[in-house]
Amino acid sequence: MTLLEAGGRGRAYLRDAHTSVDRALARARTLSDARDVVTRFVWGAYIAVLDEAATGRRLFLPDPLHSVRLHYRTGENGRVDVDPQAANLLDRASIDWNLDYLIEFACTQFGPLDETPFASVRAVPPGCALVVDADGRCAIERAWLPRASAADDIRASCTAALDDVYSRFARSHPNVCAALSGGVDSSAGAIFLRKALGAEAPLAAVHLFSTSSPDCYERDMAARVADSIGAELICIDIDRHLPFSERIAPTPPATLSQDMLFLGIDRAVSSAIGASSVLLEGQGGDLLFKAVPDASAVLDALRGKGWSFALRTAEKLAMLHNDSIPRVLLMAMKIALRRRLFGQDAPASQQTMSKLFASHAPRAAAGPARIRRAGAPLDESVSVLDRFVSIMTPVTDAAYTNRLNPYLAQPVVEATFGLRSYDSFDHRNDRIVLREIAAAHTPVDVLWRRTKGSFGIGFVKGIVSHYDAFRELIRDGVLMRSGKIDEAELERALKAVRVGQNAAAISLALVGCVEIFCASWQNFMTNRPAAIC
Repeated sequence: MTLLEAGGRGRAYLRDAHTSVDRALARARTLSDARDVVTRFVWGAYIAVLDEAATGRRLFLPDPLHSVRLHYRTGENGRVDVDPQAANLLDRASIDWNLDYLIEFACTQFGPLDETPFASVRAVPPGCALVVDADGRCAIERAWLPRASAADDIRASCTAALDDVYSRFARSHPNVCAALSGGVDSSAGAIFLRKALGAEAPLAAVHLFSTSSPDCYERDMAARVADSIGAELICIDIDRHLPFSERIAPTPPATLSQDMLFLGIDRAVSSAIGASSVLLEGQGGDLLFKAVPDASAVLDALRGKGWSFALRTAEKLAMLHNDSIPRVLLMAMKIALRRRLFGQDAPASQQTMSKLFASHAPRAAAGPARIRRAGAPLDESVSVLDRFVSIMTPVTDAAYTNRLNPYLAQPVVEATFGLRSYDSFDHRNDRIVLREIAAAHTPVDVLWRRTKGSFGIGFVKGIVSHYDAFRELIRDGVLMRSGKIDEAELERALKAVRVGQNAAAISLALVGCVEIFCASWQNFMTNRPAAIC
C-alpha cells in the first residue's frame, strides 16, 4: 500500500498507531480487505494506492468525503492515467468540454458524480474507488459507507469525533480561523475551535454581512459568539464584493461549484486573514445534524419504535414547524409511497429544466446503482451526502482562501450517522445534539436561536452591477457558442433580472458559474507551459 497526502493544508490522519494499521494490513487477504483497513484507520486528505500481486489489479482510493479528487482517463493499449489534478490529463490548449455535464450543473447545481466538465476525463465519485486490472480495464466500486456508531451514547460519540477532528486541524496548522455567520453550525464550530486551541491562543473569526440585508442582526449574533469565546471578529461587507466582480479564477478551479460566484469575497477574506491562514468552515453541519427535519423522521420513528412513538414524533415535528399533525402524517405517507415506488435513494423532487436550455435537456445522470457496493444499497441520506461533497472545494484547490470543513471529516460523518432523525429535534429546535455539545463548553444563547435568517446573496445586484461584462461572459461563453442556450430566452432572463426578478437571477447565476469555470480553465490552458511536471 502507498498512502499519498494531498500536501499543503491537506493531511492524512491515523485513528490508531502505525503498528495497528500494519497488523491489520498484514491480515488482509484481498484487495477489498486492504481497502476496508484504509477506510477504517485513515481519514483526511489522502489517496491510497493498493496493489494485488496475485492478479495485477491496482486500486486507487481517494478520501471518501472528497477533500481530494481523483481523475482518470483511458487510452490505447490499456493505458490508464490517474491524477488528482485534472490539468495533467488535458493535452491540448483547446478543451473538449462535456456539454451535458455543464448543462446539468447549470440546471441543478450538480453534475454526474462519475464525470467531469471535460469530455476526456472522468472522476472517482465520493465514497468510491477506481480499480484497474492488469489489462487496463477500469471499474468503479463503492469503497466506503458511513458506519453508524455502535455506541449507546451517540452524543458522546459525536463529541469525541468533533474534539478529535478540531484538535487535529488545530495542531496541523499554525494559523487557523473560524468562519462565523451567526448561525448554529458556524457558532458551534467556532466554539469547538476555541476548545481545541485552548483559552489563551489568539483566534480570529470571519463574518460576512450585507449592509443592504434586512437580516442585519446576524452581525450582532456573530459578535456575541465571538465575545463569548474571546475571538477577534473580522467583518466583511459582501456588498463591496458582489457576484461576478471577478470573472476569471487565478488558478484553474478543481470543481465546478457556486464558489465561482464569490471570487471577490474569497479574495477579501484571504486579504483579511492572511494567505497562510486556514479558514475552518461550518458547511455540512446542517446536513449531518439534521437541520429542518422533514416527515421522514415519522417513518424512522415508526420503523424503530412503533405507532405510538411515531405519532408523538409527528406531534413534535408539527410544533417545530408550526404545522398540523394531519399534514405531517400526510407528508410522511407521500415519502413512504415515493420510497416504495422509486427506492430509498430516489430524489425528493425533480428540478424543472431551465428555459434557457429548453431544447437541450441533458441526458439522465449516472445513478447511484452503477457505483453501489454489492449488498450495501445506498439510502437517501448517503446519496444526499455524496452530492453535497461533490461540489465542495477540495483541499488541493484554493482561489485565494485556504479552507477546511471539519464537519465533513470522516470521523464526524460516521458519528452523526448514528443519530436517529427523531432524536435530532424537540418541540422548539432542530440540531439538538450539535447545540448541546457546543453549549456544554460555551453556553451562549445564540446556540438556541431558531434557524438562521439568510441575507440575499446578491445575484440580482451582482448581475446588474456588472451587467455588460456579465452579458458578454454568457454570450461569448462555451454554452452559447455551442448553440446550447436559447438566445431569446437569455435576453428575456436578462431583462427580468434588470427589474429585480430573483428567480431569473438564480438561473443566470448558475450559467455564470459554468462560464467563469470554463473561462478560467481556457485561460490556464492557453498560458500554461508546454509540459506539466
